[in-house]
Amino acid sequence: MDKVQSKTTRKSTQTTQTNPVIKTQFNLAYKGAIGEINTLPSLTEPDMSLSILELLTNHSRGISSDVHISQPEFFGTEIPRFDDITEEIEYKESLKDQLQKAEQLAKDEHEHRKQQRITDAKTKKDLDLLNAKKLLQIDSDDTADD
Repeated sequence: MDKVQSKTTRKSTQTTQTNPVIKTQFNLAYKGAIGEINTLPSLTEPDMSLSILELLTNHSRGISSDVHISQPEFFGTEIPRFDDITEEIEYKESLKDQLQKAEQLAKDEHEHRKQQRITDAKTKKDLDLLNAKKLLQIDSDDTADD
């Protein structure tokens, strides 16, 4: 049994677990459940449904159905379906090469940004020193004029 806190009273209560009831030879009193009743209108158009026999016949004769089959895609990149194991191995190797190139590009970009931060810090430090020297020079000029 699970203990659950009631949100309104904040006291713990015990809930009973309900198991599905199945009619067996030992449970003769069970009459069955009504189930879900769908009262919404059907979205199936009359000419859009085919029987299994019609589907199989059309498939065996090469007649394509008007059913839209979504092609597998991953982030806009098509995932190929392979007929031969060697194609799969080649594709896997090309993916490994692309991964290595992407990792190298990311590493190069990281190094470039690191160098850029270092040069930015150096130039900021140099500018601060120049500004401080100018301020000191202006202050010394002002005191020399007095």
